[in-house]
Amino acid sequence: FGHSGALPQILLKAGYEMYIHWRPLESEFDYPGDLYRWRGVDGSEILSYRIALGPYHSEFENMKQRLQQGVALALQMNRDVPVFWGIGDHGGKKKTGWKSFTAPRNASTGR
Repeated sequence: FGHSGALPQILLKAGYEMYIHWRPLESEFDYPGDLYRWRGVDGSEILSYRIALGPYHSEFENMKQRLQQGVALALQMNRDVPVFWGIGDHGGKKKTGWKSFTAPRNASTGR
């Protein structure tokens, strides 16, 4: 799995300031750290973050476990760790469980 060496230039010219990715995995590529500057083939650099707690998708049923893993990793690394999740692969399909998850928040705000 790879990304084009021109991607930093493309992203910067499109107005992006940062790039977040999961692949290639840490075992597949020697990163300088989770947060780094990616230099493209033309010399363009974009601030990049490799998701430390992968994969990026989770289902409703394992949200609690996912958040607990994030807290454990943050304590181990002694820093904040973003926890990403979506529905299915690439954040796609809709599930009914998410409606019940958001209902208490909506009830408390009146929205």
